[in-house]
Amino acid sequence: MRKILLSIGVLTSVLSFGQAPILTTSNINGIGTSQTYYVADSNATNLDAITGMGITWDYSTLQGYANTVDNTILDATTAANAADFPTSVFADELQGNFMIYENQVADSIFAQGYTFSEPTVGDVLVQLSTDELKIMHYPFTYPDSFTDSLSGTADITGGIPVSGTYTGSVTTVADGYGTLLLGTNSYSDILRVKIVESSVADLGFLGSIPLVRTQYNYYQPSTQNFPIFMHTSLEAAGTIQTIVYSKDPLSIIGVQEESLVTEVSLYPNPGRGQLNLAINSAADLESFIEIRDLLGKTIEKRSENLTKGANRIQLNIEHLVSGIYLVHIDSGNSQLTKRFVVE
Repeated sequence: MRKILLSIGVLTSVLSFGQAPILTTSNINGIGTSQTYYVADSNATNLDAITGMGITWDYSTLQGYANTVDNTILDATTAANAADFPTSVFADELQGNFMIYENQVADSIFAQGYTFSEPTVGDVLVQLSTDELKIMHYPFTYPDSFTDSLSGTADITGGIPVSGTYTGSVTTVADGYGTLLLGTNSYSDILRVKIVESSVADLGFLGSIPLVRTQYNYYQPSTQNFPIFMHTSLEAAGTIQTIVYSKDPLSIIGVQEESLVTEVSLYPNPGRGQLNLAINSAADLESFIEIRDLLGKTIEKRSENLTKGANRIQLNIEHLVSGIYLVHIDSGNSQLTKRFVVE
């Protein structure tokens, strides 16, 4: 009797908040479809704690930039790494950031692997040849969830090429539905899908590099197939990169809020003995510079007073063994990481 009463209570709650939005196979994007996104402030909170029925995610004060990126569904047979993914049908490309090679099987979509460029690691090719990853099944609505494993190989190019195994798992959950306030617009019937990937690339002499990707996709299934809003954080090699995209244009971030370190380069790279760090700064400011290994462990740290304009800093690396390392620059509101190779 208690189970029956609990079921009635849950049903009453769902009815009181309205029908939860549902992603179905009709929401699968076809080859050639595309969505343009505006780049938003990467410091935006992920609103992780706001979950449940009939809730509101408030990004009404979110600011962004004038630049845009395109999310396009390509024919996988014509994509850049087609030869590496012969069974894929779709290639889901997020311009300049990520490419997922996919195939649809009945009511599910599986990923055969992906490619991306990570400034602290290099160009990465992941082939899930041992265990493909389920990235969605339909229908999918609140509070549906599933977990799937993945396994294959990882190849990193740039500097010293390395290869190894890649294993992990991904949990996908529809953790809430309700209203999204985005800039000056309000969207109802939004379904939020949270994706958490925990993986490890075992790269031989470089050791094991953990990767954690947490992504929040905000869908309005009744009007369009692409997410209206996306918030992604990628933690790899001890650094965190956050990417936020909005379908709507946002108010432009003021100059004082933008990164003051506008350009960083390293030379010679690969090199040995001495590494030159060139930093272009928009103002006089204090920076902390760290040399880290690929696991994010700090090897050494120093402070530098940057002046407005071009700065050149010399780093002694003659004590480092051959391999791939990171230079991390922390200037308060600006945090950048660059990769270099010791020959």
